[in-house]
Amino acid sequence: MTFLVVSILASVNIASRYALKKYVEDQLQRSNWDISAYQSGDVQASSDIAAALRQTDGIAANNRLLFLRNSMTTEDVAYIDGQPIRLPWLSLLTTSDTSILPIGIRPLQGKAVLVLVGTKSQMGNAYAELQNKRHFEVKLEDHHAVDNAHHDGAADTADHHSASVDVFNVELERTIRIERKDLNRWFLEQTSSPSLIPEVGAILVTQYDDQIVNAFDALARGIVTVHDDGDIHEEASSYFPDIIHLLKADTGRLVSGWDIDTSLDNLTQLQTDLDNNTFAIGPRVFIDNSTRVLLERMNETAKRVGLISLLIALPLIWVGWILMGNLSGMLLLNERRKFCLLRLRGASGRAMGKALQLSIGGGAFLGGSVGAVLGTVLPIWVYEGSMLPLRTVLVVQQPYLLLIFVVIGVGVAMTVSRKLVKYASTISPLEASGRVVRSETEHVNVVFGVTGF
Repeated sequence: MTFLVVSILASVNIASRYALKKYVEDQLQRSNWDISAYQSGDVQASSDIAAALRQTDGIAANNRLLFLRNSMTTEDVAYIDGQPIRLPWLSLLTTSDTSILPIGIRPLQGKAVLVLVGTKSQMGNAYAELQNKRHFEVKLEDHHAVDNAHHDGAADTADHHSASVDVFNVELERTIRIERKDLNRWFLEQTSSPSLIPEVGAILVTQYDDQIVNAFDALARGIVTVHDDGDIHEEASSYFPDIIHLLKADTGRLVSGWDIDTSLDNLTQLQTDLDNNTFAIGPRVFIDNSTRVLLERMNETAKRVGLISLLIALPLIWVGWILMGNLSGMLLLNERRKFCLLRLRGASGRAMGKALQLSIGGGAFLGGSVGAVLGTVLPIWVYEGSMLPLRTVLVVQQPYLLLIFVVIGVGVAMTVSRKLVKYASTISPLEASGRVVRSETEHVNVVFGVTGF
């Protein structure tokens, strides 16, 4: 019975750790990216940062996500199929892997999708009017020069060209409307945090192109273009660039749901390496290691799994207690004649009591030790299909927990056997030799439950 009690306790603990392992693995599979690296500063340095992050040992995949938000100034004019359109905000959303984008705004190769952000009332007729439009461009215009030319009546084609600068242009695949909450939901799935999305404006979604990114960044920060007829000065606008490097760690090598503590050490070292590799480039990079946060929470739970397993197994221990009590009564009935012979040959009750205590304690300890080993090895073999390394086994099934389980099993056995030991050590030779013993009705009755049924 001690063997069964201890093996149950050990098995419940392994089952709890396995459930924790499966939860960690499930959460890792649900996470699109393990680490989000937020870059501040120069947009053009993102290529160097991405290369440094990608070359760090322990990184299996990476993706660059840029969300550049720019409030349009009076000099910035967007054209769609040659028709000017005024936008309070124009943002650029681009990524090196467009497969992570929502299908509705995912552009085809070499084209872009224009996303209108806002409610139907805010957009008005803009969405309907922009359907089937195929060419989008942004120009920097000197309206003061154009107005003077018209006032003097000398504005010709060359003057108009000298008063504007083409910043960039793209071919549109389609124009759609989306609400902020839907886009923020996607940001949460990819980066684990929402983004600041203008309430009303347009987002140009493209595949990553250095030329478009640099042109948009220069427009937002303020550029000066020199012409023969004069300079066009672009004022820096309200500009909020988000440069996010999405990283996938080699979790198969670095993370184990069985050994969360070592996994935490591996991810901490990986974060240190990422910081060191990007420090010398220039822009600061803030690492948001969501997988590490998950493991820190699970590590606290893992430390309490032993107590949780014990609480879960309390009903089983109580059942084992009842079975042991009934078993001791049955053993007493079977061994009464042996006690009789020992007492008639002059064996003292005290010596018999000590012998019984030693045999019960030794047998319980041996059974508990075997139960601890089998209750650890067999569940692991069933769950994993093979044996874990010894170091991992000692982490999953900590030795002090096994010792506690054995002590509990031996303690239950010794406590239950007190009646048996007391009866054997106090029975008189005359009483032991009788066919019917009155004291047996008091000491060896079989009881099921508190009510005695």
